[in-house]
Amino acid sequence: MASSVPAYRYDRRQTYLWNFENAPPAAEASAEEGIVSNGSHVRVPPPTCDRAATTPVGEKGGPWKYLDWAVSLPCAVAAGPLLNGRWILYAARCGFDVLTHKTVRSRWRASHPLPNLQPVELRRLDRLGQTVQAVEHDRPTWAVSFGMPSQPPELWRRDIRWARERLAPSQKLVVSVVGTVRSTDGRNALADDFARCARWAFEAGADAIEANFSCPNVVTPDAHLQHDPAAARNVARTIRGAIGRTPLLVKLGFLPDDELCRRLVDALGEFTDALVMTNSIAARVTGRAGELLFDGRLRGICGAAIRDASLRQVERFAEIVARRNAGLQIIGVGGVFSANDIRRYLSAGATAVQTATAFMQDPTCVTRWRAELRTR
Repeated sequence: MASSVPAYRYDRRQTYLWNFENAPPAAEASAEEGIVSNGSHVRVPPPTCDRAATTPVGEKGGPWKYLDWAVSLPCAVAAGPLLNGRWILYAARCGFDVLTHKTVRSRWRASHPLPNLQPVELRRLDRLGQTVQAVEHDRPTWAVSFGMPSQPPELWRRDIRWARERLAPSQKLVVSVVGTVRSTDGRNALADDFARCARWAFEAGADAIEANFSCPNVVTPDAHLQHDPAAARNVARTIRGAIGRTPLLVKLGFLPDDELCRRLVDALGEFTDALVMTNSIAARVTGRAGELLFDGRLRGICGAAIRDASLRQVERFAEIVARRNAGLQIIGVGGVFSANDIRRYLSAGATAVQTATAFMQDPTCVTRWRAELRTR
């Protein structure tokens, strides 16, 4: 099925807004119905065809599980590559059963300037604050610098509904959300704003919500909840109240502190269905002459270089969850480039995985991975 799908790829040399506007066309879209820019915002046209004309042809369910859903591959597209409904439908046509919409907010926010995806020369990253060198040619490891941008809610709410209506029933749409607050807001404002976004995504048709508690490229409190278990618990509890029994995933970054890991499991277990890890590992990036890029600020490193560290973190969390009988699933992310990588995460204690870099570099990888897992 996927071999006949054109290979559209995120263009890392273009801006976030350009890639949003130039998303793969939906099956029913004409040349006049593309995504249109209006200054810094974009407009997605309303659907013009019925659902039957756009439902992807794919396997219905399968032998694996993602959360409690039957899937043909225990691997979702992670939050990041799927900027809007057209990218979601494209990933579904490629053959992914679970699609995660890029993180959205309760208000518009611009992306960081280019480069947003900078290839780096690195074999393994296993601690915070290392220095890595940028390269010009593509590599399986990137320094990521978007800053969790978002289109305005009136756009993304309509767009999510549009995409959900065109997915097959067996395909699941997860929406990643993050709270946005001002320095003058009260102590519960962040939890309330997370919950507001989660409720809007649920009302638009999301099958699950992923709350992003970690982003090394943002310095505001929304990006560092994983370091404050009490605040993280308050946010998870508030989201749960807003979405009822809808599955709630919490995305975490790199956490080498075992005690903090235990406290997070205790804080989140009552309200959360799954923990997703590892978002990335923060490092500084230099150019060829040794100059610091990104104004010397830390940037999240994603891809093959963080695989081993992410696997170890999955193992650690799986042990903590088991000892505490917390009932949390673990979803592994970081350097998934093959069926063998999926197997390694499952052996480490993950119930499923996510991929971003591999999908962005080769969106047809799902067909190969599914075939290889069938021969396990």
